Amino acid sequence: MKFRIIIFLIFFSTSVFSQKKNVLFIGNSYSYFNDMPRMTSKMASSAGDSLYVESHLVGGWSLKLHAGNNTTKNKVKKGIWDFVVLQEYSRTPSYPQYLVDSLMKPYAHFFDSLIQSENPCAQTMFYMTWGRKNGNSVDCPYFPEVCTYASMDSLTKLRYEQVANENNALLAPVGAVWNYIRKNHPQIELYTSDGSHPSLAGSYAAACTFYTSIFRKDPSLITYDTTLTSSVASIIRDATKNVVYNQLALWNIGKYDAQSEFTFITNGKTLKVKNRSENSDQFVWDFGDGNYSSEKEPNHEYKYPSNYEIKLMSSNCFSQDIAAYPVEILTSSVVESGIEKLQIYPNPTREFILIDTEKQLEKVEIYDVYGRLVFTDQEFNFNKRINVSELASGLYFIKVYGTGNHTQTVQFQKIKN
Repeated sequence: MKFRIIIFLIFFSTSVFSQKKNVLFIGNSYSYFNDMPRMTSKMASSAGDSLYVESHLVGGWSLKLHAGNNTTKNKVKKGIWDFVVLQEYSRTPSYPQYLVDSLMKPYAHFFDSLIQSENPCAQTMFYMTWGRKNGNSVDCPYFPEVCTYASMDSLTKLRYEQVANENNALLAPVGAVWNYIRKNHPQIELYTSDGSHPSLAGSYAAACTFYTSIFRKDPSLITYDTTLTSSVASIIRDATKNVVYNQLALWNIGKYDAQSEFTFITNGKTLKVKNRSENSDQFVWDFGDGNYSSEKEPNHEYKYPSNYEIKLMSSNCFSQDIAAYPVEILTSSVVESGIEKLQIYPNPTREFILIDTEKQLEKVEIYDVYGRLVFTDQEFNFNKRINVSELASGLYFIKVYGTGNHTQTVQFQKIKN
């Protein structure tokens, strides 16, 4: 059986313990209306967390203008950020693709590269904004696709998804939360009178989205309502829960976390591992006998036969993950006369075993821990895929017969499907 634990502090679950994050907001009036970054910080405090925010927000500015501004770049270079939030000028993401490719994408990439160089453990987060209440009347004569809220909002969402995916970044899907509220709670006015900027309720929806995206916590934990009525604030938090918290993976949240995974084979008291972890650059192995290793793929020699649990903790700057499997170390070597370049994988396995060798094979047998023959086959030459999905979970031994009376037995673990 495999056990997996996602860790963001030191062995503590994010849903229970308080967290502290430093966030820089780069954008324009959509962010500074109602002081949305500070509102997000107050929400975090009300939920038992700590959020330090700084920002550089200039009305009407695009990422291109920010990219040429030393104040913006110097804030990024402070190097203290857990997240840097990037917001494009509101009309740009809904432009035709060729304009987005020239006006938005190069500067999104510029900032993502700058963030990673100056804040190696920071994550870039794009602020997905919304379509204007009645569409973009300014650009409508030139780009009919932006003439309505629905089409402008759909294009804005698509383009933010593009830049996030192209830069391995996260999304704060504020526009998606707005869309949900517009459809399900039209009595809540999200816009100011200009049909573009956020009302207090609109900024509250944005702040809820950022709290949930940054801390990965249920926005129902928030008790700060600002000056909204408790009923309106509760509706917005529930909308954020449905759109963001219940679908974190949809917005790339968690996609770039460390994922610990490994397979192994044993030969007597010798353990050989294959590290299959993703998004990880640091590793700690616990072999279950008091010995550890920080190598990526160490071999380990056990002194005594017994049952052990192997654990691998893989990590990057902002996340850790643990994978663990049981292993039985036998008293003596399971290799008889040996078959050259024999590989048997994956191990542990759920559905199948692959046997790979350069030598011709004559027969394969599988035995359970009681020595009972549970599988045999003689119909193959060099390579073989054996379906073991019907076997009960547990420890097995696969014995491979080669030409010239060569045999080799390898232990493998069958885990639950």
